[in-house]
Parts: sequence; C-alpha cells; structure tokens
Amino acid sequence: MVGGGNTNGMQTAPNDAAKRMSYQWYLGQYDVVGNTNPPDWSTLREGTRGYNMYLEAGYWNSHRETPPVNHYQYDFPSILTQSLDRAGVKRPGFALKGAIREKYFASGAEGKYGNPTTNEFPLVDNGAGQAFANNYTIYWREGTGAHPVWFSGAIGNLYKVNGYENKFGYPTTDETSAANGGAYQSFKRADGRAYTLGWHQSTGANPIFENGAIGVKFNAQGRFNGPGYPASGEGSFRGGARQFFYQPAKDLRTAVYWSEGTGAHSLNDRGAISALWVANGYKHGFPIADETATTRGGASAFFRDTNGAETGYFWSEGTGTHAVNSKGALYWYWKQHGFIDGMGFPTHDERVESDGKVHLRFSDGTHLT
Repeated sequence: MVGGGNTNGMQTAPNDAAKRMSYQWYLGQYDVVGNTNPPDWSTLREGTRGYNMYLEAGYWNSHRETPPVNHYQYDFPSILTQSLDRAGVKRPGFALKGAIREKYFASGAEGKYGNPTTNEFPLVDNGAGQAFANNYTIYWREGTGAHPVWFSGAIGNLYKVNGYENKFGYPTTDETSAANGGAYQSFKRADGRAYTLGWHQSTGANPIFENGAIGVKFNAQGRFNGPGYPASGEGSFRGGARQFFYQPAKDLRTAVYWSEGTGAHSLNDRGAISALWVANGYKHGFPIADETATTRGGASAFFRDTNGAETGYFWSEGTGTHAVNSKGALYWYWKQHGFIDGMGFPTHDERVESDGKVHLRFSDGTHLT
C-alpha cells in the first residue's frame, strides 16, 4: 500500500493463509493534511490507522515504512523492487529500447548505470523514464532527448525532493562539470519553463529559473564564471524577488534583486553598501544598477523607491558608506565638477542641518549646500 489506506473495515474475516502474507505500507512523513485531495486528508494518519487495524486482525507479517517524502515523491520503482524482493518473486530482465537504450549504451552502460530495474515507464507530458541499479533514471521526452539523473548526487536529490519532472521538467543535458569544481544540469518543462540546477561544495544544490529576469541576468553575466553558483533558490522579496550567488574564485557572495519597476541588479551581499541599505530598512527601494567599482578604489550603487525617488550609495575605505539624493542639485553639481576625481567621496549622508539647508561634505574638503 503506497500513499493510502483507510479504516473502513474488512468485508470478510481473514484466514490464516491471508494473515501470513507480507503486507508493506509506505506512508510519507510529509504526506499529511494539505498534500493531496481532499484537503483534510492525511495519508500518514489514515494509513497508520489501516496498518494498525491489519495488525490487530492478525496480519503479523505486516510492515510499515515512513520515507521522508510527500504525496508526490514516492519512489515507485524502488518500492516495487523492494516488494518483489521481499515476496521472493523471480522476474526476468527488463527491456531496453529506443532513445533510452541508445543513451544507456552510448554513455557507460552497465558500468555506469548498472542493470535496469524497471521497464521503460510513461511519465507526464508524454515523457518516459527507466530506472537503473546504480540509482540513475534515464529520462526522455520529445524535444529534450534522453538524459540521466543520478539520484545519489546533490542535483538528483534536489530534483527528487521537488517532485521530479512535475516541478523542473525533463533533463536537457547530462549532469556536467562546471567552473571551480562545481556541476550543473539543465531541465525544461513542456510549457517552456527552463531551470538549471547548480551545485558547488560551498553552496549545495539550488535552482535557477532561466526564464526569469534573475536567470537572464545570470546567463548574461557569464553563468558559473560570472556570478558563480546559486546559494539559494529565487524567492519573493518585498514585492519583488531575490536570489543569492557565490563565486568561489573570488570568495564573493552577491545578491540579485528584481522588481517590476527596476529590473534585476546585483549587490555585493557582504559589502558595506548592502549593509547600509539593510540598516536603512530598504527604504530607498530596489537597486536600479549593479554595484560598481569607482575611481579611487571605491564603490557605488543606485536605488529607486516606489515614489520614483533615487538614491546613490557611495563607499570608500576612508569615508565609509553614505547616501546622496541622486536626482538632487548637490549630486548634479558634484557630477559636473569632477565627481569622485574632483571632490572625493561624501563623508556623511546628504542631510538637512540646523540652518534648514541641505548639506553635503566631501573627503577633499568641499562643502556643498
């Protein structure tokens, strides 16, 4: 019994032969209320009741397993194999055919994958899969071709816990080595949504949504040689989205932020500009450009809030980080008179002082008001 069971009772009293039969119950730890229909149904709860009822009725050879899965993550090929093995069923070898067969023999055959443990089985969107002894499944779908997923690896495990092809679609590449000792594998759904699952020992495995603005930026900036490896999935953030990346070659962690009005732009997540933005409660909105190195060894980033106000953050080692109204008169005077090379960096945030005027001072001694 997989992902089900109830306590409706038995229509006939079991005989001794029936009680000797091996009954195996697979009830996911996370297959609880809200995971399937009806919404108030809990497989774990009801299946456990059914299992206990069988024990009380004398089915002494019943067993229960609670794998760490939800209703859509049961590993049916493995469950079937275990059940047949327990029952002592001798079964013939499984057939290889078509594109999966070609992939199997072209990329390592038994030495890599082991022998098949299932026949080819149908999957969503007219795809197919076949499982193998070394914890691989080779998937195929028209348009993506045949590619293996290795479930003993971090990328395969991420694919599994997110619902296999139901979330990420079918693999369009094999798992492939990438820069600085990492790896990736790309997937595509029938509706066109594409994902790349990236892994590095410093980040673990995380997905990149290729069709989204953050994924487009990741590709435009050089993928694993640019931003590096995803250190998180893409998540909602203050009405927009955010995703973290880590570049092991530079020991640099960046965050890419997106909103509808500003697009996708990156900040040094460990830098002083990001730290001040966070300390200010994100009041200046989303970045409208990537954080950029400036002359004199500094850095800058610009932000826009929902009212259209724009603010520049400027950092240097000697002055720290300070915010300037980048649409204001003082900023434009600074820009027109040499900018950083002409006046240096702000030494405080642009502010109204006791005389009621707006003031801004710079590291070379210039004072604007």
